[in-house]
Amino acid sequence: MKRWKSLWLCMVFVLLFCTVLAAPAPVEDAGGKDTPYFTGMKDYFIQEDSQDNSDLDSYEFVTKAGNVTVEGRKYFAQYTISEDYSPVSELEIIRKYSKEVLERGGQVLFDGNKDGLRVSTMKYTKDAATIWVEVAPWDEGEHYSLTIIVENKQ
Repeated sequence: MKRWKSLWLCMVFVLLFCTVLAAPAPVEDAGGKDTPYFTGMKDYFIQEDSQDNSDLDSYEFVTKAGNVTVEGRKYFAQYTISEDYSPVSELEIIRKYSKEVLERGGQVLFDGNKDGLRVSTMKYTKDAATIWVEVAPWDEGEHYSLTIIVENKQ
């Protein structure tokens, strides 16, 4: 009887150990690192090798008044919904970022279609810099890209 009890406890320990090893990696370990300005949507991760950060770059943002090319520190990442989770709508992705920008005293400069994708362009000021943001979800919210240019006017 004592032998069976020991064997049973050993099997439970092995099963628990295997369960811990098989647990999915945390979202932040699945890809890259969020920007210092925004975090990704809950249950989304940055696709491996999708980040493109540089000290000086330019990007053409769409605004209601026309396209604007902005130069500065660039952050870019593509996010994908984690396995076993359902994506949110493209509108919900855009609203998450536009809400944060508006709370920081910024404005939405464009919300519409660009090259067949839903795109939202926003900007706000922090310290001496203007932060330009483009959010572009696709595939019914399965993925989205986040482009940020930090335009320092100094």
